[in-house]
Amino acid sequence: MNIPIYFYYPNTISNLLDYKSGLDCWILKTYLLLKQRNTQLDISIGNSIPEVGIILFHKGFFPKNCVPKHTQLFVCIQADYGRYKYAQCHIMQNPAGLNNLSFSKKSFIEELLFRFTKNFFIPHWNQDQIRPRLVSRTNTFKNVCFYGVTQNFPKELTEANFKNKLADHGIELKVITDSELWNDYTETDCVLAIRDFSDKPHFNKPFSKIINSYLAGVPVIAGNESSAQYLKNKENISIPIVKSMDECLDAIIAVKKEYATKLLEVENDSKKLNKFQDNAIVIEWENLLIGLQQNYFHWKKSSALTKKIFFQFCKF
Repeated sequence: MNIPIYFYYPNTISNLLDYKSGLDCWILKTYLLLKQRNTQLDISIGNSIPEVGIILFHKGFFPKNCVPKHTQLFVCIQADYGRYKYAQCHIMQNPAGLNNLSFSKKSFIEELLFRFTKNFFIPHWNQDQIRPRLVSRTNTFKNVCFYGVTQNFPKELTEANFKNKLADHGIELKVITDSELWNDYTETDCVLAIRDFSDKPHFNKPFSKIINSYLAGVPVIAGNESSAQYLKNKENISIPIVKSMDECLDAIIAVKKEYATKLLEVENDSKKLNKFQDNAIVIEWENLLIGLQQNYFHWKKSSALTKKIFFQFCKF
């Protein structure tokens, strides 16, 4: 039986899609790419919550304290947020957080106790219409860029002292906060994927900045967080990870000195990252939705007592 799969999208669907929006990226883009793939799954999208089926939603855009019925499987896409109290299944955007006791003891225990619960990792979609670094720049190393909002970038790196030290080496730091430019790497020679120097693991954050940079053919220097550690240790990506302003400065200078080698490393490492590109991610989504049908059946077959215990557990 093909269980109905429903993407909950509370906004009005228009032609002005904003894939930089978490809601549009995780819900609308996922739905549209699955439809484009001509999947055999019974999927639909809308702004009401159906009585029957597998219901996927973004944590930041779903009614609070909504409890699933006997015929509903709630699948929470956590994005940068936490878990949804009553969802049976959750989707994370950082593989290092998956079933990680340090990140969420509750999710780890929940999956052991209830057959219908499950935690998944799905990569964030790539930046749309990436404009790669110009081949004509060859080994030019001048522009070191951060793509994102100012509050997600270490304050220490915006101070005059750091900028002056970079200038001594002929390097300019650019903090690109205009989201309309987040796809433009044409004149970027190195990307700083650093949020802070606190050593926080940031289990709720994806490795999107790193993947997008590699797709654009640009070397990356990353902060010491779980997503970067995952790519370095699990995917064997040659990426410098820094823990302080001084380490960051040293890493930038080192990349500049060996820039031809670093560009070749990016080219080679990009081949290891094919599974994090959109054409592979959409297949992951399809497989995930097929697997969720088993969770739906387990939920439907579970006894009233089991459901009662689950709802009590959700409140802790």
